[in-house]
Amino acid sequence: MFPTFQVRLYGLDPMSDYMLMMDFVPCDDKRYRYSFHSSSWVVAGKADPHMPGRIHVHPDSPAKGAQWMKQIVSFDKLKLTNNLLDDNGHVCISSSLRLQTSIVMCMSVCLSAYACLSKHSSELQKICDTCASCLTAL
Repeated sequence: MFPTFQVRLYGLDPMSDYMLMMDFVPCDDKRYRYSFHSSSWVVAGKADPHMPGRIHVHPDSPAKGAQWMKQIVSFDKLKLTNNLLDDNGHVCISSSLRLQTSIVMCMSVCLSAYACLSKHSSELQKICDTCASCLTAL
């Protein structure tokens, strides 16, 4: 993903294990295109139905709070695709959407990110939300 998403974490328990994940959800139900005449993004119609999302688990997860806090955490290994048949672990998104990216952190008391998200939703902490326009090659 370009630009690379980076975040600095603080206030974690240094001895606890944490999992850090990134999720993408559409901001609205519209498709966008870039207008070179107005140098802005304009609505280009209704978006395709939302694909089931994939959560990107940071490659260092799980890790101790001390490790997360000692440096900037970068999601530079994250890859996006619009290929529904992708089996490389890339995050599938539809092209030309405005997506809300969420960084989610949970204490690592479970073995997988999906189990963590489904069973321990009360323990999840959403770190930040931001909307961005995302494009993938068609």
